[in-house]
Amino acid sequence: MTLFSLIYGWHDVSDGLPMYIKLLERFDKFTYTKRHYWIENSLIAYLRLLIIGVIKDEYYKNESDYDEIQLTIKKNLENYTLHNSYELDALLNIQGVKNSVLIK
Repeated sequence: MTLFSLIYGWHDVSDGLPMYIKLLERFDKFTYTKRHYWIENSLIAYLRLLIIGVIKDEYYKNESDYDEIQLTIKKNLENYTLHNSYELDALLNIQGVKNSVLIK
């Protein structure tokens, strides 16, 4: 069975982030379900930028007005310490990005 979802009216990739994260949370329970989102690469790239922004703000002790997604990222990275570039690579790979935005 194939399920296609088409969403119209998006201004840019950030418009789809909340829905994408909800889909990740729900479909995570279906381990045998294959899914493909035509815009997923763009969503992951945008999430990487949000993660890097949160890390930068924490490093420089900047106070920023975060949206709900950035607050989730900040909370999920609270006790995360980067020791080397390999850990940064692991955080920013596709699975690391998904783990950073899923509510734990």
